[in-house]
Amino acid sequence: MKQYFLYLTVSMLVNNRTVPYQYNGKTYYFDSMDYYKQIVQECNRKKVVVTMQVMLDWNEGNTDLINMQARKPGALYYSWNIYSNASREKMEAMFCYLGMIFGQKNCYVSNWVLGNEVNHPDGWNYAGSMSDNAYFQTYAYTFRALYYAGKRQQANARIFICTDAYWSPSKGRRYGAKQVIDNFAVHLNKIQKGLDWNLAYHAYSFPLTYTRVWEGYGITNTLNTPAVTMKNLHVLTDYIKNTYGPSVRIILSEQGYSSVQGQNLQAAALAYSYYIAACNPMIDAFIIRSYKDDPVEAAQGYLFGIYKKEAFDVFKYMDTSRSSQYTDRYLGVIGANSWSQIVPGYKVQRIRRMYRR
Repeated sequence: MKQYFLYLTVSMLVNNRTVPYQYNGKTYYFDSMDYYKQIVQECNRKKVVVTMQVMLDWNEGNTDLINMQARKPGALYYSWNIYSNASREKMEAMFCYLGMIFGQKNCYVSNWVLGNEVNHPDGWNYAGSMSDNAYFQTYAYTFRALYYAGKRQQANARIFICTDAYWSPSKGRRYGAKQVIDNFAVHLNKIQKGLDWNLAYHAYSFPLTYTRVWEGYGITNTLNTPAVTMKNLHVLTDYIKNTYGPSVRIILSEQGYSSVQGQNLQAAALAYSYYIAACNPMIDAFIIRSYKDDPVEAAQGYLFGIYKKEAFDVFKYMDTSRSSQYTDRYLGVIGANSWSQIVPGYKVQRIRRMYRR
């Protein structure tokens, strides 16, 4: 199944407010979202699954949406303010507007992701001085608002929480992904039982610059592993399945490897990771994050783009009938004789069923 990923920030929704929208007796004004509507409609026509990630950035005039203890400029994205009635209703109005726009028969989003890597409250979902309890409670309440908005007109839409690959707590204020999953589930259950949730996971290599993901550097196959990468992905999927059930679906919504150590290693890592994902029944999507190298990331030694690199052909053909022609050549780079030797559950028939039509 082909995938398309869209980022959406609050600023994109409110900077050009031309469309009136009524919610709970009050009129709000939002952007028409015409550009995104065109993209989503085109994807729908071509049977491409659309995932949209919703994030709260700093926007003058709308800082009331940010939790008071996190209301400090300079962060990328923020935790929402659910403790003010007016701010909470504005948030709900935004979500419901998005659910209306992208819940049409010819313009619909299949997957909604709330926030980015929320186990990193100092970076990607700024929490300021919020307590742990307030942080997880806020995320659960916000999730419920997006849940009802996303499903209002599109009952089959799925709503996701989001974490990175750091499975266990690390230095500074950085929760482990498992810690987020478990605390979120507890708080959501307190708020309302029976809401379906899913996980958008970023199974990067550990550390980020280490492209030889198949070697499993610094990780284990136990629940105490510091990170869950593609090498030990089963730790995550087994835990979710055994603890919360197979109905909790997982998408790998931000994947990529740096080519700093060599384009052949990047290409090998991409092929290896795709097959790992394709052969794990708990995984529904494998989404590559970067087409071209980002100058800011490049300055930090991260060359995640695949444009004009060996990895591009792997990406182009790995889910087609020509996959083996473009992926088998990297078995030698990995040090394996076959994909079945290193990919749990690898079956040629399963891979063929996933070929793009």
